[in-house]
Amino acid sequence: MSPSTQPLDSISNILQALKEGDATVSEVLARHETAIDQLDRNGPVLNSVLALAPERQEQARDLELKGPGSDRPLFGAPILIKDNLITAGSLPTTGGSLALAEWRPNEDAPAVAGLRKAGALVFGKTNLSEWANFRSTRSTSGWSSIGGQTRNPYVLDRNPSGSSSGSAVAVSAGLCVGAVGTETDGSITSPASTNGIVGVKPTVGLVSRRGIIPISHRQDTAGPMTRSVRDAALMLSAMAGPDPDDPATERIPEDFDPRLDQHLGAVDLTGMRIGAMATPNWLAPQAEPVYAAALELLRQLGARLVEGLEADVADWGAQEQLALKTEFRMDLELFLAQQKVEPPFRTLDALIEFNRRHADDVMPLFGQELFLDAARTDPADPAYAQAVEDLAHLCRDGYLLHLLDGHNLDAVVAPTCNPATVVDHLHGTRMLGSFFSPAAVAGFPHVTVPMGLVRHLPIGLSFVGRPFSEPILLQAADCFERNLNLSIEPQFIASVEEWPQSAGPA
Repeated sequence: MSPSTQPLDSISNILQALKEGDATVSEVLARHETAIDQLDRNGPVLNSVLALAPERQEQARDLELKGPGSDRPLFGAPILIKDNLITAGSLPTTGGSLALAEWRPNEDAPAVAGLRKAGALVFGKTNLSEWANFRSTRSTSGWSSIGGQTRNPYVLDRNPSGSSSGSAVAVSAGLCVGAVGTETDGSITSPASTNGIVGVKPTVGLVSRRGIIPISHRQDTAGPMTRSVRDAALMLSAMAGPDPDDPATERIPEDFDPRLDQHLGAVDLTGMRIGAMATPNWLAPQAEPVYAAALELLRQLGARLVEGLEADVADWGAQEQLALKTEFRMDLELFLAQQKVEPPFRTLDALIEFNRRHADDVMPLFGQELFLDAARTDPADPAYAQAVEDLAHLCRDGYLLHLLDGHNLDAVVAPTCNPATVVDHLHGTRMLGSFFSPAAVAGFPHVTVPMGLVRHLPIGLSFVGRPFSEPILLQAADCFERNLNLSIEPQFIASVEEWPQSAGPA
């Protein structure tokens, strides 16, 4: 059989080609391996894929023997995993750090196991911002000591954002059909927006947190990153579900429909009330017409828009930093203690010491001041409990629920974040405004979809809703995506002129 020449750029297209005999799983894998060789290892050298699983071809042949089936909706879909989720097989799980370069847990996180059960071909791991961007206040998104700097495929000298940098870039450049990212605060939605793809940060508890190298049990979650809302829904359906070893999943409502793709395909958005945030003062002026056009499309689709929304809340940055630093130490050490395969260290202090001993290799660009701060925290400190209480009030009650309940909304929309800034290894990544933090801190669901380009750089539209409102958000995002019919592809441009942007709150 000759390799298929039809596009294999979506889960649906791949499944159709495999069912009709136009391709085999091995051929689908080979095509994506070729793309990785041409774009990631050579050519523009995107540096988004850390490693391919040595057993991937055997896994492809095993899938071919099983064949497609109703219980395998992701049959043959080549999926990459952010390297802070543990995986079965011979690949290590590193968190981007040389400290874990040889650690092989040989066990799938439940999110990964769900993908495999649904027939996905999990064939490698992606680069990320080291320790999910939680080592230094001056870190550069997309850089890790084990993988180097991931590059934005639209404009190569622009930051890919993070921490799920490699996952976003690999999807954007067509190196896989979908990837798994994780988010604590913006790490799925920001790189998805910046690299022109769909990203879903689920409600905390919809997807098991077990098997993620943690930062915060309150905010951590895994989620899908794809080139379409439909593919994201298919992946999320496979990843979601209860886990007896993760109490957060007990919050999944009994009537929650896990067949998320069944909610897609709406002709319009008639009857849906959507709140539109006022144009943020941090948004680049060049992006304002893109956001205005997106709102006009939602209006044309029949959505009842409540426009010009603003949230007058106090800054929560200090409380979030205290909470995350405290949770990072206790959650990381609990994670390490629970592993079946012995990790190379068991405490944050031991990790800090490793970094000190190997500073030339681990810390050539930035330090570990967040680690040092976290090592001095105490979860019994009343200030930590107060910070968590303040965050719930400010982000959940005073911000998102104030908007959603106060205006009887199904969802809130806003620009996800500004277009990418230039990679800066001296000062670190600049985040000039975003809308991802409220949903991240509150644990609410967040879907971002491309809404346009600004000087060759993508920008996304965010849909945020109440806990476990993924079916509504995906329905709205899917309808918007199909009717916008935006066709954007990375051009691998070396550089474009940067423009002034007003730095607002992140």
